Amino acid sequence: SQGAMRCLSSAKNTFSQQRPASTVMGNRPCERAPEQCIQQLPLSLFFWPSLEDRKVPISFLFVERPIGIVFSKYEAPVVITRIEEKSLAEIAGVEPGMVLSMIDNRDVADLGYDDIFSLLRESVRYLPVRKPLLRASGRTLADSNQVYE
Repeated sequence: SQGAMRCLSSAKNTFSQQRPASTVMGNRPCERAPEQCIQQLPLSLFFWPSLEDRKVPISFLFVERPIGIVFSKYEAPVVITRIEEKSLAEIAGVEPGMVLSMIDNRDVADLGYDDIFSLLRESVRYLPVRKPLLRASGRTLADSNQVYE
C-alpha cells in the first residue's frame, strides 16, 4: 500500500469516522484494550495553497507516519515551512507555504497552535510507522512528481 495519496477535493469529502475506533474492528469485537483497537483509516489533511489563496483546499491522505511536514512552533495558522526529503508529504506533493486548514473533518483555521498541534499529534499517532527503505528488499521511493489516487 502507498503511504500517501493526493486528490483535489472540497472540504465536504472527508472521512467522517474518528481515528480511535470503538472497541469493534470490522464485525467482531476487538479483544485488545480500546486504545489499541484502531481502524486503519487514512489521515486526511487539508491545506490551502497559501495564506492568500484560501478558496479551495487540497486534501492529502496519509496511511503511514511520519508524514514529514515541518512548521513553526507556537504559530497559528500552521504554515508549512519545510518538507522532509523523501517523506510521504514530499511524495504526495505537500509544499512549503501551504496552510493547514482541516485535520480529517475538523476545521482548524480558527484554532490556536496548541489545539491544532494536539489534534494533529493525536491523529498521526494511530497511523502505522512506515517501514524503512531497504535497498536489498527492492522497495524504492516513487518519483516525487507522481500523484497517487
